[in-house]
Amino acid sequence: EDKKGPHAIVYYLVKSSLGCYYPVPPQIQPHLALIAERFLYDLVMSAADGSEKGAKMKPNDFGCFATEGAAAGILYVFNTLKENYLLLPKDKIALITPIFSPYLEMPRLADYDLEIVELKCDPDSDYSLPNSEIDKLKDKGIKALFMVNPANPAAFSLSKDNIDRIGHIVDTERQDLIVLSDNVYAPFADQYNSFMISCPLNTIEVYSLSKYFGTTGWRLGLTMLAKNNRIDKLLQNLPQKYKKALHKRYETATIDPEKLSFMDRVVFDSRQVAEAHVGGLSTPQQVLMGILLYYDIHDRANGEPYRKEIKSILKNRITSFYDELKTPIHIVPTQTDYYSLIDIPGVTKNLFGEKAAAYLVKEYEYLEFLFHLVSKYHTILLPGAGFGSTPWRLRISLANLKDEQYPIIGKNITKCIHDLVKPALR
Repeated sequence: EDKKGPHAIVYYLVKSSLGCYYPVPPQIQPHLALIAERFLYDLVMSAADGSEKGAKMKPNDFGCFATEGAAAGILYVFNTLKENYLLLPKDKIALITPIFSPYLEMPRLADYDLEIVELKCDPDSDYSLPNSEIDKLKDKGIKALFMVNPANPAAFSLSKDNIDRIGHIVDTERQDLIVLSDNVYAPFADQYNSFMISCPLNTIEVYSLSKYFGTTGWRLGLTMLAKNNRIDKLLQNLPQKYKKALHKRYETATIDPEKLSFMDRVVFDSRQVAEAHVGGLSTPQQVLMGILLYYDIHDRANGEPYRKEIKSILKNRITSFYDELKTPIHIVPTQTDYYSLIDIPGVTKNLFGEKAAAYLVKEYEYLEFLFHLVSKYHTILLPGAGFGSTPWRLRISLANLKDEQYPIIGKNITKCIHDLVKPALR
């Protein structure tokens, strides 16, 4: 039976829209897999020059799992790594920081009890990683590398040099390293450098359609993994005691537990194995996901008016915001403009001089600044420290308010700074 021909696609779309049967197969329906594999492949390989390992692979060399948003994909992968003894309590994992705060919080939960090794990006170098930070990955005690790329809240994709250096370490010294990359902000960057380019056999990509297509309430996500990957080899090389325990875990769902791939296990574990027979993202959700991805094909074929409009909106917002702070912003191809980490001492220096900036840092804690900003000017920013950044960098989102509100936020920050540094201006 042809499940990917034009007639079959329409047939499955109609049935799936009605929601009259369980998702088959639970991992992803054929009509969605056809377009999801192509979409994610094009996205993660967009910066490749053709010579890299990933660029030599084809879209159908990768498999996708449709999930309830990227958040579910992240949780499913975390859980399967734990349940399959690939991450054990007290194991070390590397996080590229600043990072979306749940990545800092989840590993410390009793569910995982992992030790975090931070790889700290340089805010003065477009949030790229110094080589000294990258080289921490040579420590064989580090079992996995997790990051949001392009970053939240740093709003930059890692540089191609970073991607290539990490890929080289993985391929030469750390073929056992598991790489999990949350790439929900990739479409907002003109240049997105994915680990799928340099180390595709070790990388799991988690993507959300919610951010790009404005459908956060629908919960639409995809998890991508090469069908021939090194994580499956890690499963094959587990100690016999773990294999025996895993045979018992999965034998209720299959007669050949040992043959389950890592992706199979993620799908099974997403329903605690016992309910794997009713697993999968709801069929109407998968229909909408397919419609959005087909729309993206249409957009790209016509010069990307949708994507360009979004980028233009974000650029105008971040520019008007920083104009009020008398602080220039240099926008580069790896930047998403979706968030910004505001350097308050740097802004203070631009507005009122070095003496004022030094006074602010000496006399106040950053939380005092935040509380004054909200209590007097009714403006809320988030502390960058909660994302693994330095204390005096504050996070703003450029995505959730009206255009005209961003200059107002800039004015309020300026007033707040002036209130606090007034004694230094006399």
